[in-house]
Amino acid sequence: MSLRTALRLGGSSGAARLRSHCNPPSWHLWSRLLATLAHDNFCERKIEEFAAVYRKSATKRDDIHNHYPSLVSTVKWSLSNDPKLTVTSPPESYTQQLNAMLEVLALSAAPADLKLIDKLLEDMPVVFLMHPSTETHTIILHALIKANKIPTAINWIRNIAKKPGDVFPTLFQYHMILEACMGKETPNYLLNIIRKMRSSGCPPTQETYAFVIRALWEQHDNATEYRTRPSLLTFRSLIKDMKEDGLSGRYEIADMLYDGYASRGFTSDAATVLQDYLASGEEIVVIEEQQRFLELCSQLSEAAQKGGVQSALNLFVQLKPGDWMSKTSAEWRMLRAILRKSSSVADLTRAEEVTGIKASIFHWSDLITNAVRQDNVTGAMEIYEAAKAAGITPDAPMAGPIIQAWCYKHEDASYLSALTIYNELKASHPLVAYREKDSRLDRSKGPDLNVYQNLMRGLSHVAASLPNAMDLLEQLTNDMKARDIPLFTVSGARIVILMHQASSEDQAFAIYEKYKKDLDSHGYIEVLNGFSSLTYGKRIHNPSLVRYFQIANDMKRAGLPPMSDRVFTTLLSTYSRIVTQLRKSGQDAYEYRGSIQTSVRRIHDLITLEAALSPSAVMWNTVMNLYQRLECYGDAYRASVSIIFDVCAFSGSSYSLKQALSRLEADKYKLNKKNWDSLVEAYLRLGMANEAAKAVCLEMPRSDVQPDQTTVRMLLSLASEDKDLFNAIQQRVEKYLPGEWEKLPAKFTQPMV
Repeated sequence: MSLRTALRLGGSSGAARLRSHCNPPSWHLWSRLLATLAHDNFCERKIEEFAAVYRKSATKRDDIHNHYPSLVSTVKWSLSNDPKLTVTSPPESYTQQLNAMLEVLALSAAPADLKLIDKLLEDMPVVFLMHPSTETHTIILHALIKANKIPTAINWIRNIAKKPGDVFPTLFQYHMILEACMGKETPNYLLNIIRKMRSSGCPPTQETYAFVIRALWEQHDNATEYRTRPSLLTFRSLIKDMKEDGLSGRYEIADMLYDGYASRGFTSDAATVLQDYLASGEEIVVIEEQQRFLELCSQLSEAAQKGGVQSALNLFVQLKPGDWMSKTSAEWRMLRAILRKSSSVADLTRAEEVTGIKASIFHWSDLITNAVRQDNVTGAMEIYEAAKAAGITPDAPMAGPIIQAWCYKHEDASYLSALTIYNELKASHPLVAYREKDSRLDRSKGPDLNVYQNLMRGLSHVAASLPNAMDLLEQLTNDMKARDIPLFTVSGARIVILMHQASSEDQAFAIYEKYKKDLDSHGYIEVLNGFSSLTYGKRIHNPSLVRYFQIANDMKRAGLPPMSDRVFTTLLSTYSRIVTQLRKSGQDAYEYRGSIQTSVRRIHDLITLEAALSPSAVMWNTVMNLYQRLECYGDAYRASVSIIFDVCAFSGSSYSLKQALSRLEADKYKLNKKNWDSLVEAYLRLGMANEAAKAVCLEMPRSDVQPDQTTVRMLLSLASEDKDLFNAIQQRVEKYLPGEWEKLPAKFTQPMV
């Protein structure tokens, strides 16, 4: 039976009722029906028939759009004809059907689907005998998050109070969204969400700010280059925001602020941020004993940093902390301060003996993390095994650093070692839905989002050589589903793993096209890296720049940050690997040299033309290095001059630019057209407008290099922010370059007023 059939009234009694269907019920009748929230048996049967057919449907979303309105009409028609209201509370089947439809529509999140969700919420009292509740909106938000529709989820939660049911957003719902952003969005993005919390009438709590603190340190820990620790000014701003939100201080936040710096060896900053927090207001709820304890931990941590564990233990014996210490919390924190920089089981054993404090999973985790940071994965494994022998059951923060370290080696054997740790972790903890943690400040027990992201990314690098890569992908995917961890969080890695099964670039691109809808900015970068690195069984493969930048443009069209610097640095890294392989292959790969040289020149041009990009010195140096390794010495020298001009401009150093020009003049170097354009741009970016106009109007023609429309338009465009400057340069161009002046469009020839 189809849904249409399920909704058909039929029968003699239906015919009798149909006669009155054309007469709409009076307002008084509807008011009474809405007040009673009850159905007759006919309504109940029609809803259950609808649900039974819906469950078997393969086109659920389309069926909701096509047949749900008929169900509503049927229910309202029945209720308008003097029904016997025997169903006075919603059966479980009503709740299940409603939630199933809400989830399907929210997972799609198309405008028409969101509009229909609003209609469902409006119809709930009449059709499903219940009012929209907090749980109703939680189901919708969870589906939006699961579908990687974070901006839509944020917009939805901001407007909950305006929707049917008089429901207001809750702290738990906002924390769901913040949790989904962890590891994916910047701390500033999280702060923007917190601002929206205030405006929606759901003020943030200390736990809310804990997300931002975690995000700041995760951004630091996950950085692959230019790693700098979060500044004290950043945390002072957070402390100020917490105070303005009327939040009294909490010991857990104080410890979190302190531990962020101290656990990474920045003991001086740890002490400073702790003092800033404690001094932020009289309402701070940190009792004297806790403050004394934190100060003592700071002293022990600093001693361990400067003189090692033994120095910290000597200080511990000297200070003789008294009975004021809490036996349940302070002891393990003190031992953690002593072992802050240690990666030795012997240190832990010695510290236990001297302090009389039994090491917990926190201390073993710290030792493992320190060993991994020292690039000593073997040592981390020894600590891991010693912890298990001591009766410690590994959790995600303990096993996660080892899994990440093995995965980042991009070797088959190392990845299999990571899987071994993962399987032990999975076996140690029963399935618990990721969203059901009691507190967002708690440690994750079983495998969490971070573990799965590392495993998927690791698999994406070894998928070409592991024979069971697809089986592993299926296993990890099923495990994530079982633990309710959204698959969109690893969509980039999953696409790259699937692309490794492609035999051609066409097939790889088709795989990307099929699954790209779930990608976020970071996922796109993963796909770009994977796509450009594929070789399809060849020793050397020159990737299609057209398709590479088509993927990059898809990221822009999806409304995501373009991340232009990452797009180009990823591509340059790929070509560095290609050129290395090319040089290793010698004459056997000579046929590829010409096409690769052409590609590098094209990339150089695109870097120069990308308006949203401010190329760094490292990026320019990579381009230079590629030219030299490809033996394009003419390109390298010509590019080096333009690069020097660009670096001077973006660094704001007019002195360096003048020095560079003096050296070129001494070497009697003749600037080409590209050099001149770079020099003119540098002049204008450095505020040297007179020199720029002189170069275009006088010096270029004298050097037999004719300025063209590109040069003249660039000169006028960069001068357009200053009316007087723009008009003055117009006059010079018209006087000295009449031929180019006549070709200019009106926006460049009309004086500014």
